[in-house]
Amino acid sequence: MATVAGYDRWYAQKIVAVDIKGYIAQQRDNYLAGKLSDDELRKSFDRLEAAITAIPRNRVIIMGDAVVRNAETVRP
Repeated sequence: MATVAGYDRWYAQKIVAVDIKGYIAQQRDNYLAGKLSDDELRKSFDRLEAAITAIPRNRVIIMGDAVVRNAETVRP
């Protein structure tokens, strides 16, 4: 049982969705509305990159637009 649980946790491929398009649109709207400065905008994209980089190797990353339902979604 421990072997199956370990395999599922660390080796089995799982699908994760990241809504990059929606995040970028939200940041663009905030920037154009004056809610974000140039530096804050750069930091928000750095957070997006850090969130994507932090996803474990056994996760398959797809765009959030492609997901219909039942997939884990990562929000930066």
